[in-house]
Amino acid sequence: MLGPANVRPGKRKWNSPSLIPVLDSSSHSKEYGKRGMSLSDYLGRNRSFPVEQLKSFPQLLQNIHCLELPSQMGAVLNNSLLLHYINCVRDQSVLLRLYHWLSQTLQEECIWYKVNNYEHGKEFTNFLDTVIRAECFLQEGFYSCEAFLYKSLPLWDGSCCRSQFLQLVCWIPISNFSEVKPVIFDHLAQLFFTSTIYFKCSVLECLKELLQNWLLWLSVNIHRKTVLDSPLETTFGESMNSVSELIHYVGWLSTNAMRLESNSTFLLHFVLDFYEKVVHISFLP
Repeated sequence: MLGPANVRPGKRKWNSPSLIPVLDSSSHSKEYGKRGMSLSDYLGRNRSFPVEQLKSFPQLLQNIHCLELPSQMGAVLNNSLLLHYINCVRDQSVLLRLYHWLSQTLQEECIWYKVNNYEHGKEFTNFLDTVIRAECFLQEGFYSCEAFLYKSLPLWDGSCCRSQFLQLVCWIPISNFSEVKPVIFDHLAQLFFTSTIYFKCSVLECLKELLQNWLLWLSVNIHRKTVLDSPLETTFGESMNSVSELIHYVGWLSTNAMRLESNSTFLLHFVLDFYEKVVHISFLP
């Protein structure tokens, strides 16, 4: 396990108030400000709308075809209007830019809570909270966060930023369960069986929310041949198999946890809460 004493601080200098970039247009939109040009004159000449000027949803709808995106896509995480844009336009190039920025940031800051100076851990905790709020807003997980979990979960001690880690697990995009299990769920099970009853309950709550999110995605795509936005183009049947395997996995965790915790009624509440969600599924194979 990683610990604060055996991980060296990263290269990044912690001198900024936030890891989220300031909203700043990607090209030469500041030209209109430097030359004393009015916004209407700038738009007439350049046919693009700088994000700094975006203040309302009607304004977004009016300029959605000519919106000039920020130079650093991470800035959209703090802007609900731009999250609406991403959700509506579904431009792969925009998503790829966001995923690239997110991957780079997570890779550079993944030892945030392990640096010797703990005051900086709060910055990354806030950053993860912002990412999670964006995922909740869009009702889908980011593949960059999934890749981050692949790399960091085997080293996680189950304690540092527990809430954020488990919420990231809740938003893992639906995929082949047998492929995800060795890199995420097997490591989660090791922590599950060796931790307190409260951690076990948190994991069961997390897996219930993951199941709920997967079912939401499937309900949206139930009439389509493949699950959209999946890099592997997972078919509906394969996705439902993954749901079934997730349910069996939770059953295995629950059975052993109840034995370890002497049939605790507190733990049983979370087990039954998960299966209350399961019994409402009418399209399992």
